[in-house]
Amino acid sequence: MKHALLLILISVFIPTLGWSQACDLLKAIRANEPTQVQACIDAHADLGARDASGRTPLLTAIASEGTIPERQKKIVTALLKAGADASAADNKGYTALHYAAYQGMYDLVGLLLDHAASIDAINQNQETPLLLAARGPLMDDGRVQTFERLLAAQVNVRQADSAGRTALHLLCAHKARLESPEVADATILKLAQKLEALGAAIKAEDGAGNTPFANAIREGHAETALWLLAKGASAIPAVLNDFTALHIATERGQVELLEQLLKVGIDINRQTSDKHQGEDAAYFYPKGSTPMDICLIIAHESKDPNRQKGYKALANSLSQRGGVSRTYEQYVQGFKVMKGGGAPPSSKTGVKR
Repeated sequence: MKHALLLILISVFIPTLGWSQACDLLKAIRANEPTQVQACIDAHADLGARDASGRTPLLTAIASEGTIPERQKKIVTALLKAGADASAADNKGYTALHYAAYQGMYDLVGLLLDHAASIDAINQNQETPLLLAARGPLMDDGRVQTFERLLAAQVNVRQADSAGRTALHLLCAHKARLESPEVADATILKLAQKLEALGAAIKAEDGAGNTPFANAIREGHAETALWLLAKGASAIPAVLNDFTALHIATERGQVELLEQLLKVGIDINRQTSDKHQGEDAAYFYPKGSTPMDICLIIAHESKDPNRQKGYKALANSLSQRGGVSRTYEQYVQGFKVMKGGGAPPSSKTGVKR
């Protein structure tokens, strides 16, 4: 009789001990075991319990690293179906939608939105899920689908983070290091067009004076930069006065972009206001360098015959349009002195007039 009474008491009171049950639930989630998670849910584990970081079981399931996607989706689905709060935030203000958007987990983003996750929730850095989606690690199809699902939910595309950066700023500043430059640029352009169609500000400056165009130029997203120019972006943002968009396009051999910059009135002989390190960090362009100087210096430094030929041809093209050299001879003089050589060659010998 006593044993029977004890079993009754256990069956009544143990399910109400939320934290104890939640600890088992969190352990099952971190182990990425859907069956164990469901068993905890069936045992009435507390779905609102939190760990030291303020993460609920749902937040833990979304933020866990090294999970198997199929299992993770089963766990998240089970938690949401059981009534987990889709908008709960951790100690830093991150919701499950923040984490899913950053990682480009478009299927989980869809699940969370279907369960009324807050689309414009703001973390401690004033970031919404869309802002995190814009600076997430991969620029791939998952990123595109994540964006599309967030945009379809009528997210505020003009929301800025604590540094004044909108989704368009962050997107254009994406380093996209794991993808080919061309594919990444095409993806960024596609998403930028979607943002602009919903009211994103093309000319907006962040807290440091950066515009989306300046960010696109700096990160080498040439097609995106061309599109922004066509949409009315300023080609001379203050942040690039040291090394302008024209200098950057020249250095990267982005001929079409260079042509468009000249068409909007940038001086072909605009000089750098200070010395600037070359993109491959092997040399510096002297203070006062023009685009033509940049071409000549790259051709001088390159060990690749095709690269040398290409930059000499570009220098020649600039020369025919009125471009002049200001620092090349100074640069080569310093190079010769450093190497123990004699007098420098004239910049006129490097370019056909």
